Amino acid sequence: MKIQKLWKPCLAALLLTSAAVQADEVNDPPVTTEPTTTEPAPATKPATKPKTPRKYDGEDKAKPTTAKTPRVKGTAYVRVLHAVVGAPDADIYLDGKIVLTKVAFKDVSKYLPVTTGKHALKITETGKTDALLTGSASFNKDKFYTVAAFGEAGNTDASKPAFLNINESTGKETASSKGKARVFVTHLAPGAPTVDITTPSKNKKGYASFLTKVEYAKKRSKTAKAATTILQVRADGKVIKEIADVKLEADHRYSVFAVGKVGGEGDSAFDVIVKPAATQ
Repeated sequence: MKIQKLWKPCLAALLLTSAAVQADEVNDPPVTTEPTTTEPAPATKPATKPKTPRKYDGEDKAKPTTAKTPRVKGTAYVRVLHAVVGAPDADIYLDGKIVLTKVAFKDVSKYLPVTTGKHALKITETGKTDALLTGSASFNKDKFYTVAAFGEAGNTDASKPAFLNINESTGKETASSKGKARVFVTHLAPGAPTVDITTPSKNKKGYASFLTKVEYAKKRSKTAKAATTILQVRADGKVIKEIADVKLEADHRYSVFAVGKVGGEGDSAFDVIVKPAATQ
């Protein structure tokens, strides 16, 4: 599916739930708000014709490579991930304005510049106005975020649809981390147990630990040597997904998202998305 995008300097993004983490993880309490409206332009100025939404060009589906986002001092940068199993294509509203359209399951938008502070969110089925989810999120200047809508459509228990605000600017870099990549792993697959991330190895077990005990709706991160590697997602010790040719470049950041349902079929099948994340 394709994503269409329309944005202006004062945009916003979203949050209902997030994860408790240690040192390099984030925990922001959910807050629900009503979308705000924007005042009309002064009568003395001619109305500005809105830009035609630009069609999603598929760039974000490519294998991860170095990605640099132009920065404006004092601005936050936010992208959106649609990870709600069984949900239709979605339109994203920020502060009452539609900023992304036709966001399909497993799509990740490009980063959008967003004013700092707290902003309102609404998500609807594409072309409709009734809210599927509402919430709010706060963003800090010069930071980068992925806001994920995740869970399973129609579910009312622990897997019900929710939002997670993933701060990709966390993690203190030190002299020992210089020349390494920082990798964030976020578990967004409803119904899946806690997972471990491993890499193939010639040791007796046949694999080496990369990151352990990543719980549902939680994010963890670590630094890793620059390399092109294979990442394995393990549940109960068994590999449920393997991602080849993951290129990790020195002094860059990457986000790994586990989405879909283990044992699911078609579009709902369990999958892993690897994307470059902007560096500080």
